[in-house]
Amino acid sequence: MAKSGGYTFILEMLLVTLFFSLAAAVLLQVFVAARLKSDENVAKNKALIAAQSALEIALVQEIQPQTEYWYDAGWQPLENSEHASYRVTVSCELEQTSQAGNLYLLSVTTDDLEKDRQLLPVLSTRRIEREVDGE
Repeated sequence: MAKSGGYTFILEMLLVTLFFSLAAAVLLQVFVAARLKSDENVAKNKALIAAQSALEIALVQEIQPQTEYWYDAGWQPLENSEHASYRVTVSCELEQTSQAGNLYLLSVTTDDLEKDRQLLPVLSTRRIEREVDGE
């Protein structure tokens, strides 16, 4: 009879261990998914800040058809694309011409170069460049 109680105890401990192992595996997957989602949201927030900055620069600088800004994995600006993880591209196209001046459409795209995908929808605004009469 003592042997039967020992087997029951071992079986019960085995089932409890199995239950906690399964619970730990499920929770581990939940925490990993939460971490990935958090990292993605951080990248999107930093992409939005970089895109807004690029757009503001394009609004005050001389008109360029296309300007690219490069960033590393920590969203620090880079001089070229050699070690870049992200790219912010500002495109400018003439939308309308009138006597008052030219209307340009500025569009900004943000790309994750490592995952080969676009981080944000295209942001756009318009810029008016007025004709200045020379005297």
